[in-house]
Amino acid sequence: FASAMADLGISPDMATPWEQIVHSGGRRAGDTLQFMQMPAIRAGRLHARFLTNGIRHVPVGGAINLDGTPHRVSSEEHERVLSSLVVGQSVEILPERNNPEDENSMVVTSQGVPLGWAPRVLSEGLRALGVTEGSGRTTVVRTAGPTAPPHVRLVIDVEADAPIGFSFDRAGDWDPYRA
Repeated sequence: FASAMADLGISPDMATPWEQIVHSGGRRAGDTLQFMQMPAIRAGRLHARFLTNGIRHVPVGGAINLDGTPHRVSSEEHERVLSSLVVGQSVEILPERNNPEDENSMVVTSQGVPLGWAPRVLSEGLRALGVTEGSGRTTVVRTAGPTAPPHVRLVIDVEADAPIGFSFDRAGDWDPYRA
């Protein structure tokens, strides 16, 4: 338990069930909710923090199409790059073409290696903000080793310019949790 909580970045004595699900992202087979910090816009600048999704699917799935080039990743290469990441390191978020699950799919990469995806709920907004064209900064907030569950291995911060009136939730569908 202590090791699992350390992988999530929370103290075992503070790990209430809500803390566990919030920090894990709610992605276990038995979880039906995914929690994340609400992206915030202050003074024309967006800040979003998220767990990188689908890490376990990258080396076993098909080719990921980035900038018109299919990328296949071996388990060894994927793990080598994930394990080399350090807090504060820059990573890239690139649009993925022809993703059958999300037409706005955004892939987190480092050293040209796909690592996982930005959450689907953020992908359209990240594309609209042009985070791939250099208007933003994407950095590693937390990384966990290979013994951690894949869905908690990589936490990313995105900062980008945001035009007045920009919202990730234009339709008003999000249901924020307030403690």
